[in-house]
Amino acid sequence: MSKNTASAAHVSAALLSSSSSAMADTTVIRSSFLHFLQDPTQVNNIFDAYQYLEDGLLVIENGHIKTLTAFDAQTAQQYSSIIDKRGKLIIPGFIDTHTHYAQTQMIAAYGEQLLTWLNTNTQTT
Repeated sequence: MSKNTASAAHVSAALLSSSSSAMADTTVIRSSFLHFLQDPTQVNNIFDAYQYLEDGLLVIENGHIKTLTAFDAQTAQQYSSIIDKRGKLIIPGFIDTHTHYAQTQMIAAYGEQLLTWLNTNTQTT
């Protein structure tokens, strides 16, 4: 792994809007994390493009990612509540913006409950 694997990373995208009791508007998650530092097509060594933390600690304040570091028990003690998602992989800041062609006319349309909307506006195959 590259030097980025062990170093702290700061990310600027929003991940979650929930909060824990550690601090006002703060969510802390322990999990495995994968995030990209650079465009993989723009680096000579692919390992410089991303950071993977098998056991990491993500701190989100006011809906924005504050820090992403390797888990450290001493650092974690400052938080009264940590959401334990070990065994899961989180990609902080990843936003799935894909759409299906059949949905293009419905973008930004008024939404109902999903199953009601599907039954009313789509055809079964």
